Amino acid sequence: MRQALRSEFRLFAWGLTAALLIGWLEDYPLTVVGLFFLAHLVRHLYYSQALLSWVQGREKELPEGNGIWTEVFHRLRLMQRRHQRRKRRLGKILKRFRQATEALPDATVVLTDDFEIEWYNKAAARLLRFQSRDKGLRVDGLIRHPGFVEYLQQRRFDQSLTIAAPDSERTQLEIRIVSYMPDRYLLLAQDVTQIRLLERQRRDFVAHVSHELRTPLTVLKGYLETLEDAEAAVTPPFQPLLQRMDEQIRRLQYLIDDLLYLSRLETTKHTPTQEHPVNVSRLLSDICDE
Repeated sequence: MRQALRSEFRLFAWGLTAALLIGWLEDYPLTVVGLFFLAHLVRHLYYSQALLSWVQGREKELPEGNGIWTEVFHRLRLMQRRHQRRKRRLGKILKRFRQATEALPDATVVLTDDFEIEWYNKAAARLLRFQSRDKGLRVDGLIRHPGFVEYLQQRRFDQSLTIAAPDSERTQLEIRIVSYMPDRYLLLAQDVTQIRLLERQRRDFVAHVSHELRTPLTVLKGYLETLEDAEAAVTPPFQPLLQRMDEQIRRLQYLIDDLLYLSRLETTKHTPTQEHPVNVSRLLSDICDE
C-alpha cells in the first residue's frame, strides 16, 4: 500500500510540475493548474465509476488503472480469484452433500427458520409427495397432520414424531427435525411401517404366550400342592424336592407376570414409577441358592 501511495504521489507531482511549466510558458499558470486539478478529479471519478460498475455486476473486468488505482484493482482481482476458488470448493462440498442425501433411503428436507422448504431429496418426493413447485412453501402447508403442525409450533425437536404418510394411512413415518445452522433446519422422515408392525407382533406374541403359559403352570401348581398336602403319599426324602419344584413354579409365575406387565407398559401410557425398598441380602441369597 505504501508503494501505491508513493506511485500516486509521484504521478501527482509530475503532473503538477508539467502543468506549472506549461502554464508558465503559455503565461496562464492558474488556468493550466486548474485544468490539471480538474483532470485529476475526472480521473478519480472515472475509476470510481468503473469500480462501482464492477461491484454492481455491470462490468466483468476491472481497468488496469494507474497510480493508487493500480494497487486497488490488483487487490480486488486477487480477492475475486480467492472468492471464485472458495465458491468452487463450497460448490463441490454442496454437490457431495446432495449426492449423499440423494442416496439415503430416508426423506431429507432443508427448511428455513420459517419452516419453508428450501431443498429435498428423492426420498422426500416419494414419501412426502413433494414436487418442484413446493419449494418456498411452508412444510406444514403440505403435511397437514394435526400432530405435525403442533410439533412445529411447540418446537420440541428433542423428540421424534410418528404420523401417517400424506398419501397412505397405512404407511407410518417417524419424523425428526434437527437444527444444523442458526437459521436452517433438517427434517428427516423414515418409513417405520415394518418396524411398527414387527413391534406390535412381538407385543402380541409375548402377551399370548404369557397367557397360554399360565394355564399349564396353574395345573402343575395344583397337583404339586395336592402332593404336598398328602404327607403320607410322599416319603420324607422327596419332600425337599417337591418344595424345590414349588419354588421354581413360583419363579416361572413371576416371570410370566413380568412379561404381562411389560406388555401392558408398551401398550399404555407411561406412568411415574413407584420406588420401593429391596432386600438385597435376601435377593443375593436366593441367587446363590439357585
